[in-house]
Amino acid sequence: MDQEKKVKKFETAFIVKDAKTYTNAEEAWFQFSGNKEGSILFIIIPKEDPNNTLDIFNETIDPDKWEKIIWYKSHSNYAPKWLKRKMKKSLLFKLIMNGREYIYNFLDRIGLDRLGKKYGPIDVVFSGHRNTQEHLAFALKPKELYIMDSGMRIQKRIQPTGYINDRKRSKRKPISYILHKLVAFKIFDRKKTKIFTVYNDLIETKHQIVENDYSYRKMLVKKKITGDDVFFVSSPIFNRENISIQNYIVFIKEIFEELNLDPSNVIYIPHPVYEKKKEVQLIVDSLECRVDNRDIPIETKIALNDKLPKLCVSPYSSSIANIASFSEGKFPLAYAWHPEIDCFKEMVVWKENFIFKNPNIKLIELKNVTSIFGFKKDDCNKPKYKNFKDWDAAMIKNEA
Repeated sequence: MDQEKKVKKFETAFIVKDAKTYTNAEEAWFQFSGNKEGSILFIIIPKEDPNNTLDIFNETIDPDKWEKIIWYKSHSNYAPKWLKRKMKKSLLFKLIMNGREYIYNFLDRIGLDRLGKKYGPIDVVFSGHRNTQEHLAFALKPKELYIMDSGMRIQKRIQPTGYINDRKRSKRKPISYILHKLVAFKIFDRKKTKIFTVYNDLIETKHQIVENDYSYRKMLVKKKITGDDVFFVSSPIFNRENISIQNYIVFIKEIFEELNLDPSNVIYIPHPVYEKKKEVQLIVDSLECRVDNRDIPIETKIALNDKLPKLCVSPYSSSIANIASFSEGKFPLAYAWHPEIDCFKEMVVWKENFIFKNPNIKLIELKNVTSIFGFKKDDCNKPKYKNFKDWDAAMIKNEA
């Protein structure tokens, strides 16, 4: 922690947790400030750093934009996949882990409150939605708070009240309610909170919406010319329960064939968090294509490359929607849509309410492709699951 006794007054704060929210923070910085002086960046990552977030940030951060950068390593919000599975199978273990998380929340509240006291009040704060981020935003005592989206999931955060979920606990569960009251993270007044998002046409909410128009990246790509490379943006669906990486590779090969892509012209863009190096290497070797392993978001890769791709395609990554916001039709964007994705209601809503309505994105509905989930041909005429997490839960339940 910074031990300076006298702390400069900052006008604008940006609170991020990963490369995606950092990308949006850069856009907010350009749109609202554009000055290094007076801008402070807070980066909150778990102490265990399971996704190598520190390395990703070291490749991503542009120090010329921030007068000061503060790192905070939180105790909260670290639960690896194996731990989540164990919690789902054992109620006792789940109660123990939840109790531990309350302790971690309490410790982080102390640490984040100290940061708030030291650097606040700050007039304008841009923050991600994670509980630790929002608590720091609250502690900085802003006049204005903007919640930045971290992908299309922002639409799922909106409750029937019209506001982003406030994480309240029901009084019907007195122990949980009391613990939450004592140690839970705080949030800024929801009615005064604004949302900074690229999905402004998709969200129905009582929050004031401020469009993230990607003006910074528009500026960066404006004078670039198109090259010969095709960017394939991965959607690592093989990380779901009972999904084979071999089937995923076959699926990508079928996309290449459908779109008549020469693998030697394709650059595979792995997910910066959900794909391991060995998995990426297996995929790239099987496809006989190239790979861009830099730990920075695809939006930033495109903006910083010497040339633009001649095509950018993905099974369903929300990054394509972000790219459409700043590419302004300078190169084609496409979703190669597997028919089994229609078995998931949230994906169907995403397709109908956003993709179909975006003139800069082409939807290629694939027909003769290998099954990924094992559904029969007509199983997905109507959605069977709400989302991928429902699928995971059903598969884990079947294993029990």
